Amino acid sequence: MIRCHRIDVIALIETHILGEKAQKICDRLRLGASDRVEAQGFKGGIWLVWNPDEIDVRVRHKNTHFISAAVSKGDFQFQLIVTYAPPTVHRRRKFWAALSNEIGCCRGPVLVGGDFNCIVGLEERQGGSGVLHPDSSKFRELISNNGLIDMGFAGQSFTWSRGLTPSTLISKRLDRFLMNLEVCIKWPNASVRHLPKFGSDHTPLLLSLEPKCRYDKSRRPFRFEIAWLTHPDFLEFIHQNWKRDCPANIALAALKDKLLDWNRKCFGNIHEKKTLLLAELDKTQMEIKKGPTSELIAREEQ
Repeated sequence: MIRCHRIDVIALIETHILGEKAQKICDRLRLGASDRVEAQGFKGGIWLVWNPDEIDVRVRHKNTHFISAAVSKGDFQFQLIVTYAPPTVHRRRKFWAALSNEIGCCRGPVLVGGDFNCIVGLEERQGGSGVLHPDSSKFRELISNNGLIDMGFAGQSFTWSRGLTPSTLISKRLDRFLMNLEVCIKWPNASVRHLPKFGSDHTPLLLSLEPKCRYDKSRRPFRFEIAWLTHPDFLEFIHQNWKRDCPANIALAALKDKLLDWNRKCFGNIHEKKTLLLAELDKTQMEIKKGPTSELIAREEQ
């Protein structure tokens, strides 16, 4: 995902991991810098991971339920607040007040995003009792009182789901991005996309402040694919095609072209296959939203 979307900053929420193990996972993302709120036992946890070569991130304040940071890149900057709202109503009462206070301390463009564990209307829910909890009014007040605007989304409607059968399936839009008017003016083309979910009951959200130029595949550097090592004929292929009588740089250049041709024949385009699988997953999850069936739920799991 990081490669596909050229991501500068990642927020991971409700990680349930802490300490050395958490740091190792942050390091494996290979962006270069991170800060986090540790999980409490196996509950909560917020991580912020970013590429210091592309952006500057200065964490201003953090607690159990949000990280607030100043983000800058070149001549633009904004305040980012990543949230993980408490899952229970009585604990969210204090959270709304604390978050509102933090937003009030920010100046300039402000983005607030994450898991709010709350919806604002019945249209953001499918399945369950169909009753809107009074806590939703507190969420609407937070948005209104702080002059925030829901950034909307492209993609499937819901960001969280639970249940393995049509009768038990519940889906909600618990995750979102909110912005103030200054963000809207400065980045009028900013967008949020709900990506297909996998490995979690929450959907990843992709925020783009500025449209990216279309990537020129012809300029992509050659990369060794770990998947090649799983092929039973790979080592024999290397043995047969390595030019032992040439300097290493010339031998590598010659091998590169043969590897690319071999990859097309034996593996095909792995990244294209992954893109197609994610598109199929997204389509299945959209169909579940329209009307869940046992077949659709089984297809999503597959």
